[in-house]
Amino acid sequence: MPDARPDEYGELYADVYDDWYPAADSTDDAVATLTLLGGGGPVLDLGAGTGRLSIPLGQGACEVWALDNSPRMLARLQAKAGSSAIRIVEADMARFELPADAPHFSLVFAAFNTLFLLPDRTVQQECLRSVAAVLRPGGRLVLDLFVPPRHLAETGQLELTSLAADGLVLRAFRRGREPGVIEGQHVEITEAGIRLRPWRLATCSPAEVDEMADAAGLQLVDRWGAWNRTPFAAPDPAHVSVYLKQ
Repeated sequence: MPDARPDEYGELYADVYDDWYPAADSTDDAVATLTLLGGGGPVLDLGAGTGRLSIPLGQGACEVWALDNSPRMLARLQAKAGSSAIRIVEADMARFELPADAPHFSLVFAAFNTLFLLPDRTVQQECLRSVAAVLRPGGRLVLDLFVPPRHLAETGQLELTSLAADGLVLRAFRRGREPGVIEGQHVEITEAGIRLRPWRLATCSPAEVDEMADAAGLQLVDRWGAWNRTPFAAPDPAHVSVYLKQ
């Protein structure tokens, strides 16, 4: 299978993203937690996509900036009610430069495993350094990531993710060639034909993410097992980690 380019993800998934990943209870928990951590200061959403978190955050008192590299994702965000309250920036989240009037942020966050869409550890490190540069002293970075499985077969796995009268969606994935990489395809089958949507994740353990954050000048201050701020404990499948800029 050819590698999925990280800059293509949004373009490939924009038309189905809100249907496949609808808002849930965890969305309300995320908005509440991010509002608390932001403390009323300006907030930057990295990999904002269609605005699942940016738009409800923008309904509050804080200034919200939404950054994504996908024109199609951002077009869907802009078409939604409430988007006029958000400052939208099209840019690469690893090496972004913001307009001259951008503030230093109280809070930067990347949700829904977005950090893992960056192609490798070097580029992920660049992203965290870019974040540190736009955070004010005492500002926080929040990362929402799954914990990579310890064992993933090279031969791969196949899952049924959606089944309806007019079609189905399968997810196939396997261990990639590089350590920590998971590569896969969403296979959408309808009467109109078959649509392939490749994806690739360069995963890191929580400890490895902490090392990258520390190298960027960001110190771990909290780690939860979910957005509702329950304590993280192995073998929790995901973590929400908070890093402080001194």
